[in-house]
Amino acid sequence: VLPVSAECGTGLDPLRALVAPGRTLGLLGPSGAGKSSLVNALAGALVMPTQAIRRVDGKGRHTTTFRALVAVPGGGAVLDTPGVRAVGLLDGSAGLDRAFADIAELATGCRYADCGHDGEPACAVRDALDHGELSHRRWESWRRLQREVAYESRRRETRLAAERRGGWRGGRRRTARPAAPPTSGGF
Repeated sequence: VLPVSAECGTGLDPLRALVAPGRTLGLLGPSGAGKSSLVNALAGALVMPTQAIRRVDGKGRHTTTFRALVAVPGGGAVLDTPGVRAVGLLDGSAGLDRAFADIAELATGCRYADCGHDGEPACAVRDALDHGELSHRRWESWRRLQREVAYESRRRETRLAAERRGGWRGGRRRTARPAAPPTSGGF
């Protein structure tokens, strides 16, 4: 973690060290976080438009509407992006297993191969939780990410099924035309 302030000019040198010839620094974050201000500070010029924060609530404003790759003096580049509203996992099951290898390893000790770790007998994961060998915080993080991976998988399968049926066109779902309104006898 590098604490930086484009406004004050503090912490920029360690960040500049990450941008070298042949390397690109990508900036991600919510609208108004100061990504474009950092690009301008690293470039040493006003290359990206910025706005002041809102006086009403002190939050930043959405200014950048496109991705921009900006060359930095001395080599390298910085990628500025529009504000990110949400980040999700597209196909994170393999990465999740690597990041939580301890839980995956514990699960191999469960009596049942399809153990849900929610009260089944001889569950090695629950045993590790009960004996303090696995922290509850880590377990809850794993469960939350498992739910997110499952949700994204269902969304992807729904989209693929719609594509196979021909109900998905250019990123938009094709909808049926509404039926004509019924005609009434003399009105």
